[in-house]
Amino acid sequence: MKENQFGRLLIELWKDLQDPSILWQAGVVVLCLLLAWWASRLAQWRAPEASSRALKVGAGSLRRVVLPLAAMLFLYGGRWALGHWHAVNLVTVAIALAGAFAGIRFAVYLLRLAVPASGFLFAFERAVVALIWGAVALHLTGMLPEIVQYLQGVKFLLGTHDVSVWTLLKGGFWVVLTLLLALWG
Repeated sequence: MKENQFGRLLIELWKDLQDPSILWQAGVVVLCLLLAWWASRLAQWRAPEASSRALKVGAGSLRRVVLPLAAMLFLYGGRWALGHWHAVNLVTVAIALAGAFAGIRFAVYLLRLAVPASGFLFAFERAVVALIWGAVALHLTGMLPEIVQYLQGVKFLLGTHDVSVWTLLKGGFWVVLTLLLALWG
């Protein structure tokens, strides 16, 4: 397996963990998370009862993703500021984790809006969460590009066209997303 950017990131993070300067990175991560929590508390706006359903749903989705998105924003700023003096591998990993958390919160919220509560919904939510965390883990370890490349290489004939497994997976994702958005409306 060829070494890539994120594989090197984890190796460098392991080296950073053995250096006392990791405390600067940990401090920046904690500070950014506290600032994001404070910003999310300021953004806890609720739509008035007389508002339209679309406004209530929009306000609900904003409340759910503002914490991880604010964390990402502050972490990017912290990485930029700390990057002038120290390594920032821990902060970079924290950015990826905050992005995954935002994606999970938004996806689960859309699922709960589109599908009535049932055993199927909870199982589907768990599958979405596992898929997102799995993709983040593969991304951080550097294996995701190789898996995508492999899936693009696995092709079969569909009519007169060669179709890759990756194309089918992407198409399936967009079909499911479109169905969820149609059920939501």
